[in-house]
Amino acid sequence: MNKITGILWDNDGVLVDTERLFFEANRELFRGHGIELSEQDFFNWYLADNCGAWHLLERRGATRADIASHRVQRNQLYAKRLTAETVPAVDGVEALLADLSPRLPMGVVTSATAEHFGIIHGRLGLLRHFR
Repeated sequence: MNKITGILWDNDGVLVDTERLFFEANRELFRGHGIELSEQDFFNWYLADNCGAWHLLERRGATRADIASHRVQRNQLYAKRLTAETVPAVDGVEALLADLSPRLPMGVVTSATAEHFGIIHGRLGLLRHFR
């Protein structure tokens, strides 16, 4: 039997409940371009396929530079939401981390920006469980 020598935790949706705020930031950005992004679209494109909804703007003639600019805007909207609202830890994760951290080295993996990660964890105290 293989021995577990450490655990890597995904951040968004596993440690912290951020999907609603990320959805809202994306929905706000796309609404500004006359596109209504549904929760199902968000789930399919962002969480299941990991491609986002940028193809909707491409169909309307947006260039790569336009989309890069829109991503910056979306990230600013998301940072604003993260700062304004409390981002909760997923139910039960704090107790689980406290139980496991003395026995196993653990780390966090994420595609979140350093800014967003810092905003989220600056108030939670979960990082004390990670090496």
